[in-house]
Amino acid sequence: KEEIKRINENAVALDTIFGWCIQGRFSLSELNSEESICSNLLVEEKLSRTLESFWNIESLGVNSPDERLENEEALRLFENSIQQNNDRYEVRLPWINENVILHDNHANAERRFFNLLKQFHLNLNFYKEYKQVINDQIKDGIIEKVDPNATRGERIYYMPHRAVLRKNHSSTKLRVVYDASSKDKNQKSLNDCLLQGPNLVPELLKVLLKFRLHRIVFTADIQKAFLQISVSCEDRDAM
Repeated sequence: KEEIKRINENAVALDTIFGWCIQGRFSLSELNSEESICSNLLVEEKLSRTLESFWNIESLGVNSPDERLENEEALRLFENSIQQNNDRYEVRLPWINENVILHDNHANAERRFFNLLKQFHLNLNFYKEYKQVINDQIKDGIIEKVDPNATRGERIYYMPHRAVLRKNHSSTKLRVVYDASSKDKNQKSLNDCLLQGPNLVPELLKVLLKFRLHRIVFTADIQKAFLQISVSCEDRDAM
């Protein structure tokens, strides 16, 4: 509600969203030839940049030249290798360099798999749900069985996996998560050998502002979005 204050019998002051405004009736005899102009300029940094600085406070909002070069290289590798293969996009892994040495992580992956087997023995329903997820991923072409007689690639990495239980989730209550950060002592993980690349997630403020562009807005969700990206054959032994 606007606040109104009377100045005199002819004028009142209104507190509006633009600040205080004077309104009323004045006769020409009460006016003089003197004119005055009052203006106030307030320059503010864009809210999106302020939020970005807050989120990146550990680096004070400044990216090092090395980090920018790595991000550019990751995007270049992505754009040069991406292609459409049947119903999926296929891309190569963004290796830090072609000579990077990746440890196979076999001992660590095997140890974690045996721990997973113990959980299966303790909970049969958990085993059935986990097995169903794995079978569905094989059927959908997300993962594939390893042929022991097949020729191995230059880089081999055994990737552990585990379950994330979401009992309150309406659709997928059990999700299998693959751990590319797993590594043996004094060795590198798969993540350590890959370029991280820039953050391409749309800024929340920009997304919200786009909702004001048109009268009708559509939103959509890609089921298991990250699993829909296929990895090129030459890099699959590293996963």
